[in-house]
Amino acid sequence: MEQSIKEIPFGVTADGQAVQLFRIPNSTNDYVEVSTYGCSIKSVFIHNRRGALQNMLAGFETLAEYEQASTPICGIAAGAAAGDYARLLGHKVWKVEETGDNYVLMSCATSAEESGCAMTVGVRIMWVNLNRLVVDLYVTPEQQAAVNFACQFPFRMLESGGLDGYVTRTFCAITLVEGEMCPISDTAYADMAFQPVEGSSVTFISGDDEVKPMAELANVQAGLAVSAYGNLSSLRVEPQPQLGSVLVSQSMMREVTLGGGETLSGRVIYGFDKLLTKEELENPEPSCFGGFC
Repeated sequence: MEQSIKEIPFGVTADGQAVQLFRIPNSTNDYVEVSTYGCSIKSVFIHNRRGALQNMLAGFETLAEYEQASTPICGIAAGAAAGDYARLLGHKVWKVEETGDNYVLMSCATSAEESGCAMTVGVRIMWVNLNRLVVDLYVTPEQQAAVNFACQFPFRMLESGGLDGYVTRTFCAITLVEGEMCPISDTAYADMAFQPVEGSSVTFISGDDEVKPMAELANVQAGLAVSAYGNLSSLRVEPQPQLGSVLVSQSMMREVTLGGGETLSGRVIYGFDKLLTKEELENPEPSCFGGFC
């Protein structure tokens, strides 16, 4: 595979707008695919333990499926403002502002009639070496407005589907228990312990605005792990049995009020790694992947 960004036609919307797909590879020929429809990340292909390329997202295959989705949850990477703005953005064709060797920058503007306040949202998606996905989010309203960000991905590590073997841990200090904030030290997640991803969701809370590690999702059976970083204040892990995936969502706990022309920015990062077996840990070979036991 060529190690440069590639633009591929993805289809035409029901109202006649052309949609493009940008494939961004890195030095190990792992790659992501980003659609101009909804600024959605369609796929994240990495080499699994067998050396085969595997899509880590439970996204859609066709443009028609994205158009018909009631909510833009599959592979969406767009910033969100107040109200139903995320759904509105997820069903628009975004403008490509700039592309580089490892990134694409898109924007989407909405009118006051559509969203109650005219706003412009920008998203830069970078795919870098060591399989790190960096998503930078920007929103600028034309007049005073309360805004927010949301970024969510449905991860699927088992090629056969299902939720067997998924575990998660957090690096945050607080979690929500029945809607109330609770110290992580008082829960089963204390000391960064992995816990099974079971029938209910869990939300972790971070206390500052710096980019920092927030949580890790792993599946020993698949031999894969996803690490989540960001400067948004909350991260939610939610099993999706119907899709055989686990939805990881990062968002702000509270809206921020901006004046007209002011810009709010945010960043989320996801790292994709192979788990090392006990034998591999005892007999290490040079590798660009992290080791977990």
